Amino acid sequence: MKIVVDVSAMPPAVQASVRQLLEALSQEWPTPISGQRRPAEDPGPCLPAPAYSRPHRGPHSVIRPRIVALLREHPDGLTLPAIEQHLDLGMVKHRQRILNHMVQTGVLKRVGRAAYTTPDAR
Repeated sequence: MKIVVDVSAMPPAVQASVRQLLEALSQEWPTPISGQRRPAEDPGPCLPAPAYSRPHRGPHSVIRPRIVALLREHPDGLTLPAIEQHLDLGMVKHRQRILNHMVQTGVLKRVGRAAYTTPDAR
């Protein structure tokens, strides 16, 4: 498929830029027949990729495995106050929200009204 672009009404500097852009696109865009890219010329030095660092996930990322391990030891389930007593959660905020999220994602299941256990218990 060939696309014709009339650039004759554009100023000469714009015409040159449009032609250059179209040429670059035609070199990088997959060809309709083969679906493969044409080899492009070496673009020269590039900026290095930025270093990726995983964002800090907060204290819940440390607490969740501890909660699961504790509840595996207590297959009948534990309430939030019992979990807090066993794990000494200290300054951790949003404990109930953490447990609710663990239930929503299937990591834990609710037993009765206020107790939690692992899905593989019982």
